[in-house]
Amino acid sequence: MPKELPDSLLSDRIVTILMKYFHSIHEMISGISNEGSRTVAQLAFYDTLGGYLNYYLIPITKYSYYAGQVSLQTVENVILLHRNCKKYLNVNGNGWRAPIKDVLRKLKSIHIEPLHMDESKGCSEASFCLHLDINSDQFHYDKEKMIVPLPIVDPEDHNNFLNNIWLPFKHKQTYDLRSDSSAYVLVKFYETVSKCYQYEHIDQNCFNNKFRNWLLENIHVHMNDEQFYPGLGAVLRIYEILKYDKKYTRHDEQYAGEEDANFDYKNADVNPEDENRSYMVESDSHG
Repeated sequence: MPKELPDSLLSDRIVTILMKYFHSIHEMISGISNEGSRTVAQLAFYDTLGGYLNYYLIPITKYSYYAGQVSLQTVENVILLHRNCKKYLNVNGNGWRAPIKDVLRKLKSIHIEPLHMDESKGCSEASFCLHLDINSDQFHYDKEKMIVPLPIVDPEDHNNFLNNIWLPFKHKQTYDLRSDSSAYVLVKFYETVSKCYQYEHIDQNCFNNKFRNWLLENIHVHMNDEQFYPGLGAVLRIYEILKYDKKYTRHDEQYAGEEDANFDYKNADVNPEDENRSYMVESDSHG
């Protein structure tokens, strides 16, 4: 395994290099002619690789996805390799070193770029508002400042992991945060709401403050979960833009800490190649 671990979040390019490195070792071991020696080497390799993935690569890759720096496919490739290691060894992985916690505190070089949205597009397009259930009366909220209610997460499961989330879209409103089909759904929601605010010429500060607090109370506490949440793709970029626009309220202080000392704020345009990659930072801006 690599002797020195990168002290920053990862990019698709870096993870791909690591995956090719692992594959080359697998191919080399598979070429050992003596069956007994090959079996011993395979067991040792997959045990070492599984431990490396469990402790370092999976948690860092997941955080990199939450920061919009790697794709969903990249994370799933790493998770699949981890699963295959456990399957080959017939173990549950409990003997491996526990995954890194407080990832953003452990890494020395953190650059999470705030989500950048083209305000000129939102100001002239009513379509964003049409996607929202603006007239929803299911929940009480200040309609003068809050054009839609805040999201609602279902109760945690028996492992204290997130399940479904309710979002005030006009049509589909319930999304499974663990499903690939929900990739980047929270960022899509925030972008839609923001552009609707722009179109309606309503001050968004009230929503941003409430949404930031909602993120801290409901999402922040699950960033270290072993469960992977495709629905939280690039969610850290939302939090960055909210922090970048306005200083903390008193409510934020109890949650601030592990990230704040390490964050380096800088604006960056997103890459509009396709719907989901638009929420990722450009590949040459990191890693």
